[in-house]
Amino acid sequence: SEEDFDQFMDKSVFEHISNQSNLYAVMKNGPELKTTPSEIEQFIGLHILMTVVCMPSYRMYWQTATRYDPIATVMGCKRFDNLRTYIHMNDNTNVKQKGEPGYDPLFKVRPVLEKDRANCLKVEPEENHSIDEQMIPFKGKIGMKQYIKNKPHKWGIKVFTRAGVTGLVYDFEVYTGKGTVTNERGLGVACEVVLRLVSEVPKGLNNKCFFDNWFTSPELIVELKKMGILTVATINRNRLRVCTLKSDKELSKAGRGAYEVKYVKTSGMSIVKWYDNKAVLLASSFIGPEPVERCRRWSKEKKEYVEVDRPHIVKVYNHNMGGVDLADMFAALYRIDIRPRRWYLRILYYLIDLSLVNGWLLYRRHLNQKQEKKYMPLLDFRAQVADALIKVGKQADLNSRKRGRPSLEDDPTSHQAAPPPPPLQRISAPSVDVRLDRCDHFPIHAEKRGRCRLCKNGYTQMACLKCKVLLCFTKDKNCFLEYH
Repeated sequence: SEEDFDQFMDKSVFEHISNQSNLYAVMKNGPELKTTPSEIEQFIGLHILMTVVCMPSYRMYWQTATRYDPIATVMGCKRFDNLRTYIHMNDNTNVKQKGEPGYDPLFKVRPVLEKDRANCLKVEPEENHSIDEQMIPFKGKIGMKQYIKNKPHKWGIKVFTRAGVTGLVYDFEVYTGKGTVTNERGLGVACEVVLRLVSEVPKGLNNKCFFDNWFTSPELIVELKKMGILTVATINRNRLRVCTLKSDKELSKAGRGAYEVKYVKTSGMSIVKWYDNKAVLLASSFIGPEPVERCRRWSKEKKEYVEVDRPHIVKVYNHNMGGVDLADMFAALYRIDIRPRRWYLRILYYLIDLSLVNGWLLYRRHLNQKQEKKYMPLLDFRAQVADALIKVGKQADLNSRKRGRPSLEDDPTSHQAAPPPPPLQRISAPSVDVRLDRCDHFPIHAEKRGRCRLCKNGYTQMACLKCKVLLCFTKDKNCFLEYH
């Protein structure tokens, strides 16, 4: 699970954030942060774990009444707050002000943004792609904030995204306002967005692209066909200057399921107008209305489902257009929701959620290639990634083993009786990444004997300090070594 996440947000990202955060803390004349890539991994892991076990306020994980040890024992609340204060992703000494040459509205997140995007582009693409808008929820003060009335989160930072049918995101571009995209080819800004997002799609391999009427124009469909990319998209009537079609009123008289088709020979494009509850206009460079199929649609007048004719182009569009919305839905299920005042933290959280969803979908793809049907749910995947980020290569429990000279409190002669070890509760097995990380796995005595986690037929009182599981550790049988 961690390997799939690492494919999108790798170790170099954590190292970069660590270096820039230390630099920013010094520049702010605050105390030295002295953070490390390992601690940044834990910091991100805690954010992910907080989406699995939710509380109204993140400080409640450390409060006495609501304390949650898997989070509270990893890092103190003050340290967590300190990291949130100084977390940074770029060197502020190099920032350009608005109006200066080279000004970048996304300067504060640009290195991490480009690294994540580059990793998305490395994934083997699917045949069918959809292009749509995503919204990063944010209501703070920022010039690039947008309002889209049809989105679940209407206010935020807009992102143009290309995703596959499965919801796996292959490319994206954050909209920063006027000037984000230049009209280089003279086709319009919306068309330029599509052409930039498909620039890395393999050409001439029967790849197909689907998008809505905000992006579509006949010139764009022709341009994509020249690039070897086939298209199906909805289109506005006012953009079809050379094609005459029946009016909505004329088509409605023929009843639900009626359609009209026109072919543009000069461009090899088919235009289909289909009437359902209202008229829908679609354009394609490779498909038409045939074969026409029957589909079930709800009738308000009859209060029941009715059979309606549906052109094949409508079926293909509906089946392939929802990739970006699916990615949005997966991200929204367990979104990192610690509301930051700084916009660049919200974009960082978006990139983490994107990497988690992409990692999970890639993990499912690998299982499908092995013809394995059972897969880990997204919630469990997030929990395992969080567990790996928090524990892999880290000390098992800083409070359980103190290094250096023992204090007076640790002197056994200063106490009448040593407190008994805490009971080892039955817990699920640790993730493979944690179990095999070869860091801080030490044998300890549990309070009670129990069944060995590895051999099943052995009983033992030895346990692993980090994995918290019972394992045989005798002269004749060393399950502890085999397990790790």
